[in-house]
Amino acid sequence: SGLRNSLLTSTISAALITVLSSGAGFIFARIKFRGKGFVFYFVMLLMPLPIWVSLISLFFLFSQIGLIDTIQGQVLLFVTFLMPLSVWLMSTFVRDIPSEIEDAALVDGANQWQILFRIIMPLARPGMVAVFLVSFVSTWNNFLIPLIFTRTSNAQPLTVVLTLFIGQYEVSWESMASAAV
Repeated sequence: SGLRNSLLTSTISAALITVLSSGAGFIFARIKFRGKGFVFYFVMLLMPLPIWVSLISLFFLFSQIGLIDTIQGQVLLFVTFLMPLSVWLMSTFVRDIPSEIEDAALVDGANQWQILFRIIMPLARPGMVAVFLVSFVSTWNNFLIPLIFTRTSNAQPLTVVLTLFIGQYEVSWESMASAAV
């Protein structure tokens, strides 16, 4: 149960983060719009914000909307807190792709969507893989969020399930080690 929950939470979170940050990275790197710098710097200001600053208010909010002890609630939290780093990584990666390639595609008659899906995204695939892996590992290894936001084995990941091997007077190291493997 814990392994299944960890796989589900990590895979869904990493996939959502990769898709959303790829689009946002392209927008911040290539599209010109009013207030772009302000919005980008506001998103970047969220990056150093530790989660425990807002844990009490988030727990209250999630309990009000029924997302405590759900995989959807954990995915929402992980996507929210890992998004600034991922947007920064993808915007930097897309910014490093030469804009002359896009200009050549425009001359050949491609529109913005074709440029995005047929040129930029294939060239940005290594960055997308890096964002996916960082997000997956960060979600998989997280202990604090699932410990606070789950109560039963319905949504507890492996990191929280392993703590069940710790008793009041002893730790079942053999069982914990074999469960971790």
